[in-house]
Amino acid sequence: MAIERNDRSFSNIFDEIDMHTVPTKYILSILITLVSGEQIEIPADILQSMDSADDVIAGIERESITGVDISLDYEAIKIDVTANMKSVLGELFDNHEK
Repeated sequence: MAIERNDRSFSNIFDEIDMHTVPTKYILSILITLVSGEQIEIPADILQSMDSADDVIAGIERESITGVDISLDYEAIKIDVTANMKSVLGELFDNHEK
């Protein structure tokens, strides 16, 4: 499964975590490649309306799939991680100063 990385300086964080699920708000699109060479692109707006990962490949025989490429919104991930870390660290430092 290929994952598109636009910001190499930030991408190291993904080498250190084990991701079993990625929230759909961070997925820009999924590109499914079939044995026939046909490619099916599922954009973010469609993904966010799906209930489960199984919905992504509903109606496609698994044996027909030769590849799945996921394009992630690394900027959105970076913003959320930074904001959350600042919040957590801010609370820790606030408690020690009192």
